[in-house]
Amino acid sequence: HSASERRSKVWVYDGDSERIEALFEPSRDVLFVADDGGDTFYGLTNADGALNFKLVRRRASGTWQDVLPYNPENYMLDVDVFATVVAISGYHAGLPVVWTLQRSPSAHLQRVPIGSSAGFAGLHLGHNFVYDAPFLRFTLEGALVPEMTLDYSLSDGSIRRKKTAHVPGFRADGFVAERFDVQARDGVRVPVSVLRRRGAEPTGLL
Repeated sequence: HSASERRSKVWVYDGDSERIEALFEPSRDVLFVADDGGDTFYGLTNADGALNFKLVRRRASGTWQDVLPYNPENYMLDVDVFATVVAISGYHAGLPVVWTLQRSPSAHLQRVPIGSSAGFAGLHLGHNFVYDAPFLRFTLEGALVPEMTLDYSLSDGSIRRKKTAHVPGFRADGFVAERFDVQARDGVRVPVSVLRRRGAEPTGLL
């Protein structure tokens, strides 16, 4: 995979024929990331006007097809493919999320339940190298949340915390994280996170 700010190119190596071929042909202002799903490749691209990226797939010798209708409220950043599930990280309405999608024709995006996102700044897919792993690993961090590594069970939906970064002297109970929608000059509502000391009253600016 190679990329710049304006275009991407992805190659795949065929071990049987020992040939390298382009998985996605580059085009100006079109970006693309992909992951191998056995007999099917899955990718994210901003092609065809999908500014916030859409999920696509193709068979080894087929053409790319949309998996889901493009939703401009979902900003998709990364994709990991498992034996039965596709995992996607990104943002929905300005809030960080991880989605899962069963690899079946009628499947729908499901959000990994992580509770309130008011104090979260980042939510990213972790190192998921095992194709048939029973869990999805991701990291979570924010103003009130030191970086955590968590495992999400692909069978029962439970979440298990594996690791939390130690921050000396940090006490989350001394602060409050809040989320507001602020109207920008062009009329668009923009989500804004505010961190304040507990007991300090807001000034009313938001």
